[in-house]
Amino acid sequence: MKSVHVRAVLVAAVVIAALVLLGIHIHRRYTVEVLPPQAPESAQLTARDVASRFYITLPASEKQHLLDGDFKVITNTAELPPFIRNAFATITGDRPFALADPGTKYQRTDVIYEQGLAHRRLVLGGVRKNRWFIHYEHGGIGVSYAVMILDAGPDNSVKFVWGGTGLQPAKNLDALRNAIALGTFTDNYVFYW
Repeated sequence: MKSVHVRAVLVAAVVIAALVLLGIHIHRRYTVEVLPPQAPESAQLTARDVASRFYITLPASEKQHLLDGDFKVITNTAELPPFIRNAFATITGDRPFALADPGTKYQRTDVIYEQGLAHRRLVLGGVRKNRWFIHYEHGGIGVSYAVMILDAGPDNSVKFVWGGTGLQPAKNLDALRNAIALGTFTDNYVFYW
């Protein structure tokens, strides 16, 4: 009886040791790094906090004029200045900045076949004076499309003006304006940018 008790204790010790080692392996493999804070108060934000913080609804009459004027269209992420890249990274929660250029590979599904790809890809962007917009596709369980509109301050500070999500990309600036005005890009629920 004594040898059975000793064996049971040894088996339990081996199982506990294996679980501890497995737990350390899982912990090291799946540790999520804390994002560098944009501002001290954002250091502890969760994904839900970030999504809620950048959620604004506007009446249709205001949405119709968000992209008024003559915008310079951007089709390459290199054309985005550092302060806009930083704002995008803060809003999406992806640091460092990660946005693939149109036509390049990105992480389209939630199954990762190739490490290191951005989860978002630029459709088109634009700038007019201090107003910027970024229209992009977002991979995951299903592909979605989003647009965010930002205003830059004289000190390169950035204000989130509005954002919406939809199921289809806009082919050009006029199509994007129409989609926003018609509510195709909706702001009626919190979206994980």
